[in-house]
Amino acid sequence: MIIISFACLLKFGCGDSGPRGDLLRRALQHSSFLAYSCGELDRAAAISTISRKFKLKEPALLDSMLLEAASSCEVDEELLSLLQSTRQQLLGWIDIPPQEWERVYNLFPWSLWKNFATISRDLDSLLGDIRFHAVIVDKSVEMAALHAFESLLALPYASPNKKACQDFLKRRFLLPRAVKLGMDRVKEEVRSKQLKSLYLLDNGRQELVSEIFFPCVAAWCLPEIIPLGWMESLQVLIERGHPFGYFGADVSRYPPDIDTMSTCVSTLFDLSLVTSAQAMHFLEICLENVNDQNQLLTYLDLERPRVDPVVIANVVYFAYALSMEDHPVVRHNENLIQRYLLSGGFVYGTRYYLSQEDFLFMYGRVLATFGEKREIPNFDLVYQAMEAALVNRIGNETESKPLDVAKRILLSRYFGIRNTIDVDLLLKMQNEDGSWPLQVLSNLPSAKGGVFNSVVDLSFAVRALQSQD
Repeated sequence: MIIISFACLLKFGCGDSGPRGDLLRRALQHSSFLAYSCGELDRAAAISTISRKFKLKEPALLDSMLLEAASSCEVDEELLSLLQSTRQQLLGWIDIPPQEWERVYNLFPWSLWKNFATISRDLDSLLGDIRFHAVIVDKSVEMAALHAFESLLALPYASPNKKACQDFLKRRFLLPRAVKLGMDRVKEEVRSKQLKSLYLLDNGRQELVSEIFFPCVAAWCLPEIIPLGWMESLQVLIERGHPFGYFGADVSRYPPDIDTMSTCVSTLFDLSLVTSAQAMHFLEICLENVNDQNQLLTYLDLERPRVDPVVIANVVYFAYALSMEDHPVVRHNENLIQRYLLSGGFVYGTRYYLSQEDFLFMYGRVLATFGEKREIPNFDLVYQAMEAALVNRIGNETESKPLDVAKRILLSRYFGIRNTIDVDLLLKMQNEDGSWPLQVLSNLPSAKGGVFNSVVDLSFAVRALQSQD
């Protein structure tokens, strides 16, 4: 519910808009004054803290200014009317006189008031005449409060700031709520499914498999959700130095591949969980796995001469992370994926990755992470092409799953693009339980199916929303 405090219904009769009035406004917005208002700090301590903040030599001067302002206040009838209508809409309490407002405050713990009190300072700058006074005190009626704020936007003095207010509401309430629900959900998925991926085959058969690739992708997004034991087992695998693949050391089902090695080792290297020497060892293995045209092959198996631009982008990122971008194999293969971008071939997906966003994100993070630090060939040209491709995809709902949208949000952040459209879309796509609809993470051409992993979808969505803070 929303309560509008008594102070907010008053206007300073002295009309002081100079330094004196500015000091009063800043003092009233100070956290110490809020603590005093909530009964957590006595008046003398609050005045003393605020005086030190604004370098006032005599705290008594500020105290007298506040008393003088309060004595010269008059009721703002328009805001009083707004208060009554808000009460009626949210509380069902009508015509509560000001002398009873303290009783209303005492109905709820002070912690609830304090948790959401910062809304007041933000609304002050957005709604002008509605001052620092709106506080949400009960999560159970949070959505009703949002609707009430939307109704405030219809008021004449709110219309110039309508877009800013809507963005504020989204950031203040919907985003934190979505992040919390998503984080709770991803932790539950990790606990219940132990990071396993789902194989869904065209014949309808389903299989939960323990693999290391997609859990490592999730670890890149949200390392804090990955169990410590799982990370330690991956460290041990890397310390052994042997080539590994999708199922780790078990290469009976699939041979070792450069996609898994580059993704897993670069992720742990970024997290400072493996040494440069260990990482370099695996990069050398990847860069040696080429065909007669110097193209990176996905599998360490000449009978599977697969070339995939997304896989190459992962290896290129790995090389840049180790300052090995000048290696001839890296330069040659980066040129391949640049041509793939510039030609527009990425719109059709790749052998193993079906979505446009998969390629855009994987090579886009190379440009965003290393563009200002290293010499990237054709940087201006490919940067502009990547930016144009991203802008062209923003807001695409008919062809996009939540994972695509989350990748666009993160990529927009990298490129300094304000992408509230996809943020709104991702919030809209979230299920009531905090999850998001799943997306095929990787195509399985030989097995005729796809790989799904809810932890990956959740991790990208949560990280994308967290990036908006």
